[in-house]
Amino acid sequence: MRRAVQIISLALLGLPALAQSVDMSTLSIAGMGKIVAGDQTKQTLACKNDSVSVAGNGNTITLTGNCTQVIVAGNKNKISVAVVGEIVLSGNYNTVIWLKALKGVKPRLVLTGKANTVGKK
Repeated sequence: MRRAVQIISLALLGLPALAQSVDMSTLSIAGMGKIVAGDQTKQTLACKNDSVSVAGNGNTITLTGNCTQVIVAGNKNKISVAVVGEIVLSGNYNTVIWLKALKGVKPRLVLTGKANTVGKK
């Protein structure tokens, strides 16, 4: 039943090709990058000079490659990113660890919420 609702929702959004076969925990939309939605998921994704949005709680995400932007909304998410241009955190108790900035010494940071942490590996 849930899968049928997801397929119908995607079709209503004008995304019938995606509606036929999609893993609802990760969605890629041209021009919008990758979107990870759900709770308690563990994933490794490859960035290819695009953005990644993580929405949910308690996710553990590893991002390889070059990410132009990483957006995290929710609580208690743990994100590890190889190369990043901008980190946007909202919600509470999220952690993002990065290895290298896409440009300059460190990525641009936009932080809201409480007890969110960003650090370099």
